[in-house]
Amino acid sequence: METKKLFIFLPALITIFFLSQAVIAQPPADIDKRLEHLKDRLTLNDDQTTQIRDILERADAERDRLRELNEENREKMRSAMRDLRDETDQQIDSILTADQKTEYEKMKKELRENRGRRGPRDGYRHHERQ
Repeated sequence: METKKLFIFLPALITIFFLSQAVIAQPPADIDKRLEHLKDRLTLNDDQTTQIRDILERADAERDRLRELNEENREKMRSAMRDLRDETDQQIDSILTADQKTEYEKMKKELRENRGRRGPRDGYRHHERQ
């Protein structure tokens, strides 16, 4: 009886393990959301979209690395994250046209103004607070 249960549950466990590995290997959904938002708002072309995806993926990996290195020192981590954000913004800014740069600055200003408000945690306001 125990052997039958093992043969039933073992394939299920193996399947769950491999599916979880596939999910880990995929880029985070928030990068896709951020990229889609930037693409729509800034009317990015395909080349810009590819370049910005690369920038966001590198920044995401660096953010994870910084969290691991500085998990004991919150102030140091906050400073490193601020530097990373500034560097990422500069990299994105360098591939935008003048009009796109203006819109990007407007987006960043809106984010700063909305930072203290409650709302969606994906970094972008989908609706104004009533």
